[in-house]
Amino acid sequence: MLLKLTTYTTAIIGVTISVFILIRQFLLSRNRDYCSFILKNLQSSSVTSVTRLLRGRTVIVTGANSGIGRSAALQLAKLGARVVLACRNMDKANEARVEMIQEIKKELLVAQDAHDEHCDNSNQVTLNGTVGSSILGQNVARPKIVEYQSVPDYPEIVVKRLDLSDLASVRSFAKGILATEARCDILVNNGGLMHSKYSCTEQGHEKLFGTNHLGHFYLTLLLLPLLQRTAEANKKDHVPESVDRNSERPQEIDEGLRQRSTTDSSPLDSHPSEDKIVFKPEMEGENKSTRDLGMEISNNTCSRIVVVASAMHKYGKLDFDDINLTKGGYNYWKVYSASKLANILFTNELAWRLKTGEGLEDYLPNPAQKNADSGCITVNSLHPGIVVTGMNRNIDTFDIGKWLFNKFGTIVFKNPYQGSQTTMYCALAPELEGVSGKYFGDCEEHFSSPKSHDSKMAKLLWDYSMDCVRKFEKENS
Repeated sequence: MLLKLTTYTTAIIGVTISVFILIRQFLLSRNRDYCSFILKNLQSSSVTSVTRLLRGRTVIVTGANSGIGRSAALQLAKLGARVVLACRNMDKANEARVEMIQEIKKELLVAQDAHDEHCDNSNQVTLNGTVGSSILGQNVARPKIVEYQSVPDYPEIVVKRLDLSDLASVRSFAKGILATEARCDILVNNGGLMHSKYSCTEQGHEKLFGTNHLGHFYLTLLLLPLLQRTAEANKKDHVPESVDRNSERPQEIDEGLRQRSTTDSSPLDSHPSEDKIVFKPEMEGENKSTRDLGMEISNNTCSRIVVVASAMHKYGKLDFDDINLTKGGYNYWKVYSASKLANILFTNELAWRLKTGEGLEDYLPNPAQKNADSGCITVNSLHPGIVVTGMNRNIDTFDIGKWLFNKFGTIVFKNPYQGSQTTMYCALAPELEGVSGKYFGDCEEHFSSPKSHDSKMAKLLWDYSMDCVRKFEKENS
């Protein structure tokens, strides 16, 4: 009897806590919609103005065949960018590419049908919040009369194989990119893995750490020359426009980045509130003609690296004496959290090294001078929110949290479109031009945990990762 009572009490407490968490996450899940923000601020919301916004730009998205990566890749392709889907499973990647192209062309056909229906006596078409807004996947009630034109050579979506758990695949992918792509404006390090059983990469590293961190670490280093050349070309071709870029935003990497450590009294102390970067959507009724976001985005010259991390990093811990977790039991939540902490430490360390040039000579000759004088590369990390993506499909143990997430997640948590908005913000926002080494969530700067600003830990991680890469290159030269 006592055992049954205890079981019932535990169940009631568990359900109560779960309901509380669900309600809380429902409130938190109402994130900002940066893609609709872009659409609302285009001076012309015609289909062609949207599809030409990123024309001539190239974006690489890892893990782009599903979830957040797929959604971000789709939106960037809709905006006219050449998008490279970097995926391990080529069948799923090619299937995703076909679906993306079909979706985009279907929306163009909708626009064409509207044009044919409403333009019997005119060359204009009315977009009643369906045609113009659907090109970004959201309904934006903004009726407007625009001229519809055909869009040639659109969209540009290509698929290339990349297995982040295998450094040989990473090197092969990077070589292919350097040989075939003339530029890389944005690199989105999105691909990730969650696995409930211990396993190793091809090079013998624990798989979550090897995939989520080490693979992206190596990929980023190999693509730095292309990112730099792209920034140099952008700066050379850039013609300054009389556009207010929010002069109060921070232009430099925080000078105190290297001094931050776990002894900081508070992460707030190293981020003055007046320097916080905040996304401020226009209010209803505001004069939208005062801002042409399309022009501002086209004026971006820096190449950008966007690292998709997670708020789970605050629970992570890196033990370099047991980095492959050969001691004790395997806890996938702890391992995943550690890999996300590594993502942010890597972001902060790379931001500092891009500014100083330290340790990048093998991949980017004279990096500090180049980054200062000829262009720039910025790198920022983000928390996408709690997103229903199917990422937990590789967790084959019973978990009440997993069961609740799969059962009710689509009701209360973010969908992939919502989860990709901060990625889009970090990739495109004009106010982030030149901003590096920051951490974002819901399209504004957030404060990551004090441990993510531990400069000693960041250097240890960098040195360990470089040793892994050099060992691989030496053995496979």
